[in-house]
Amino acid sequence: MNLFMELSLKNYTTILPKELLKNAAKNMVRECDEIEKGQFQAYVDEDKNSFDVSLTINSKGEITEHDCECNSKTMFCRHKAALLLWIVKGKNRIAPQKISKKVNPFEILVEDADPEKLKTWVKEILTKNKDLELAFIHQFSAQQKIYTPSEIKQYTFDALKAVVKNRTKLEVGEVKKLVDLWTELHAALITQYTNHITDEAAFLNFNAVIEACEEIQYKVATGSNKIVKYLENIALKPVKPLQILLDEEAWNIATGFFISRLYKNSSTISIPYLILLVTLFDVSNMDRKKKLTGLLAKQYSTAKIQHLYNVEVYTQAILKMVKDSDRFEDFYQIFKPLQFRNDYNSELISLLIKNNHLKLAEKFCEEQIKGNFRQEYNLPYLRLLKQIYTIEKDNKKLSEVLKELFPLDYDFEDYLFICAQIGNEEERKKWRTKILSKARNMGTYSIHAIEFAFRLMEHEKKYAKMLEYINGYTPYSIIIQYANHLALSTKMDFLKRVIQRDEHFGFRSSLQEDENILFPELLAILVKHYSKETILMAIRVAEKSNRYYRLNHFVEFAAKN
Repeated sequence: MNLFMELSLKNYTTILPKELLKNAAKNMVRECDEIEKGQFQAYVDEDKNSFDVSLTINSKGEITEHDCECNSKTMFCRHKAALLLWIVKGKNRIAPQKISKKVNPFEILVEDADPEKLKTWVKEILTKNKDLELAFIHQFSAQQKIYTPSEIKQYTFDALKAVVKNRTKLEVGEVKKLVDLWTELHAALITQYTNHITDEAAFLNFNAVIEACEEIQYKVATGSNKIVKYLENIALKPVKPLQILLDEEAWNIATGFFISRLYKNSSTISIPYLILLVTLFDVSNMDRKKKLTGLLAKQYSTAKIQHLYNVEVYTQAILKMVKDSDRFEDFYQIFKPLQFRNDYNSELISLLIKNNHLKLAEKFCEEQIKGNFRQEYNLPYLRLLKQIYTIEKDNKKLSEVLKELFPLDYDFEDYLFICAQIGNEEERKKWRTKILSKARNMGTYSIHAIEFAFRLMEHEKKYAKMLEYINGYTPYSIIIQYANHLALSTKMDFLKRVIQRDEHFGFRSSLQEDENILFPELLAILVKHYSKETILMAIRVAEKSNRYYRLNHFVEFAAKN
């Protein structure tokens, strides 16, 4: 969202790509409503598909919120851009002068219609449109009837049937129709509960809404995310009433409703309730944070984690609460690593190290390394073991870990430490040769490997050998770093190497970024060590010897300057 805070009705043509605006103009915007001041919602049609799009524009003309059902990975899709163009076009229209308020013909017809004919017509329309019929029944009978949870679930499912009958595959427009109908059907129940946050009967009705919508979410197939958003939206409705509830006993009762129903069954967590509890935690004071953390952590400790379907999001939420409420020391033992979840595992093990539970942290690292089948997956755990053994000052274990870590990190200080731990001179030379060879082979795509090879040659004062390492994959930043030493040690050989450097024009390495900005610095170093005539002569020799090949970009720059 923050990336588009500067996007506005005035500057959108300079910020959004021209191709995006061109494609956006091909879409059709219909049924655009300004729900509130500056909050626009519309359907955007692209070929046979229709998407629900919304934009919010503040008083300065800046776009502060934007949403689209297309699930595009781009921050601002062509459907949002289409609505933006429509709004801009509308803003630029000359508003007609208001002469007098027109009377709506519809209102006249309704006032003048024969009541019996109107009733007959309404009955026919409602019979043909089951969703309208359901909304009508709910609207005109809600004041006389108190619904039970089972009835609430039933009419929530009836709404689905009214929109799509027995189909389980829903189009985007059908999902919007369903959610709009739910919004009308559920509004009174949700309001009743949020106004009586400790009333168990009101909660059970609210819970019936959540459960029914969740069941339908898992039952239907659709490309729309409106059901998920609807669930998240209504799940957050009780947060504010819970936050402002002053009586602690009442707060315990009200939050207990959600905690006791966090588990849908032995294998599934209610994601809407988890979102509610996490949000409530974030807005609570520290005492309530600690209390809520204690309740949820104890509940988590009894769960059969290995059988939970959505274990990752659940575990990360509980760990966040434990960490943010400063209760890690109380509950660290309830957490275990999750297979192939490196971010979570790294955070857990880092917290164990921070709190000096080094043996448990070491155990978790070793378990994850043992379960991995590719060496690069071990990288975060080897780095954590490095921290552990450094703290423990266990040089033997540290040396063994660094040997495994080194081909992944190429940390020169680690290289020196490993060498110091190898007592046998012959063994040390063999390991040095092996590591250097691997670094040379990795040099086409690992900047760390290249840096290590050059750093080692500098450490050993082998500048002639270093010169051989300059090739088409060597970044100019590294060449510049050692240029003065190379120019002094290898004389004309360095100049020739730079001038005749092959840039592999047919293949561009990820390390070969646009380094033109470094050319002036490199040229200044050459001018410092060689005369301009010498440099030009070297260029001419290169041009003659490579007449059928293009010279590298630096030579082109040097020749012009």
